[in-house]
Formats: sequence, C-alpha cells, structure tokens
Amino acid sequence: MTPLLQVQTLRRRAPAQVVLIHGLFTNSAFWLPYLERFADFQLTLVSVDYDALLRSSDAPGELAAKIDAHIGDKPAHLIAHSFGCWLAMYLQTSFLSRSFICPTFASQSFDREAFCSQIGQLTTVDMASVSSLVDRAVAFKQTRSADLRYLPDDAFYLPEDDPFFRYVERLECGNTYAYRGGHFDLSWPLAAIAANSPDVSAGATLPASVK
Repeated sequence: MTPLLQVQTLRRRAPAQVVLIHGLFTNSAFWLPYLERFADFQLTLVSVDYDALLRSSDAPGELAAKIDAHIGDKPAHLIAHSFGCWLAMYLQTSFLSRSFICPTFASQSFDREAFCSQIGQLTTVDMASVSSLVDRAVAFKQTRSADLRYLPDDAFYLPEDDPFFRYVERLECGNTYAYRGGHFDLSWPLAAIAANSPDVSAGATLPASVK
C-alpha cells in the first residue's frame, strides 16, 4: 500500500530549500527533468497519494500540517503544479515565495474527457480509476474554494495552450503570468522562477519573443 505522504530531501546542507508538490497521476519523479535549475538549493520533494487523500475523511489541512513539519525552519520557496496547488494553499509555512503552475483552482472550464483520455494514454491506471479520481478532484474544487489563502506576492503561471483547462485572466491577489505552453509543459515557468526574474510585468502576458 502506498503511503499517503512521502517526503524526500536532497542536498540537505544547502542554506535554503525549494519545496515541490506534484499534481494528480504523477509523483515526485515528475520534477526530475527540472531539478538542476535549483542546484544551489535543498530539494524537498513531496509525494502525495491523491487517490487516498480524496477518499480519506481527514481534512487536507491535516496532511498540510505534516508537510509543514517536514519543511521545518529552513528558509523555503514553494512550487506546486496542477492539483498540487490546492494542497500547497493549505501550508502554513512562511515561504520566501510561492509559485503555482497550472493551478486547477484558477480554471473556469475543464475538458474532462480529453484529460481522462490523455491520462489513460500516459499511465497504466485503468480508465475507471482515472475517471473516479478526476470526479473526486472536481468535487473537491466545488466544495473547497473558500479554503484558498492568497498572499500578495503569490505567483500564478497559467498556460495559454492548455488543452484541458481554460483559466481566468487574473487571480484576485498576487501576480499572474500567462505563457505559451501546455498543462505538462513547465519549462518556461520553472526557468522564470529559478531566475527569480520573469520577463513579464505583473499580470501581463509574455512578449512574442519569449513565446
């Protein structure tokens, strides 16, 4: 049985850390192609069994509290993707920065059939299980929006070419960055986060030269 929460820590001697939280149907290995962008940081890789979480009677805040305990007192930046952005919103750690890539809570429409079909092609999960988990995630969004805790310096990265989600133009707080890319294309936002200097102004879309 897969544990509900697993946390792997790399480069423990680094003075600051980057906390990475994946989305549905992936795990901490999702971040492997991008880890060298954060070579000077401790990496805190959070792996969550969302199927178990969304079946559990425990509030997501309880799982978030365990993640906060793993993070500890070392200065930390937070990066979350897709459904993982929901869990990230429950964390109480005072992060140096919080970045949300493809946050599903910012979507205004969702192509369920296309998403389930793509997941069925990319994973070994049977379609019935894919559909069940997606439906529970959608139900979670419908009942948990009041739990969202926005901060003024939050950064939201919304892909313009996402084939599954259509996002709002701007979140109610923080900085919103639109970029050319799909739901699983994290190259530009992670490069911008790692450089700590996005080539856009708050709330603006990327210049054509960057797209």
